[in-house]
Amino acid sequence: MLKGYPKNVSVSPDSQAEYDFLPDAKSLIDTFFLAARGYLKLSYLESINTAGGFYVVWAKTTVNPVVTAADNRQGKLLKRFTYKK
Repeated sequence: MLKGYPKNVSVSPDSQAEYDFLPDAKSLIDTFFLAARGYLKLSYLESINTAGGFYVVWAKTTVNPVVTAADNRQGKLLKRFTYKK
């Protein structure tokens, strides 16, 4: 991610649902998916996770995620962020 570049970029018109433009979750193996909050569909994000992909999605303030693990650049676990809201 620090040295790469986007492979694909999709922009949907306001007149069409964002879900029509989502790639198949199985195609996101070892891939980073970045999306705006219009793409926040938990079942789809779970499918990305199950396929072995990664994601960051902007969400509304009503979403209350829990960080289950955080690593630094060297892969060392950052314990102070584990299971924090």
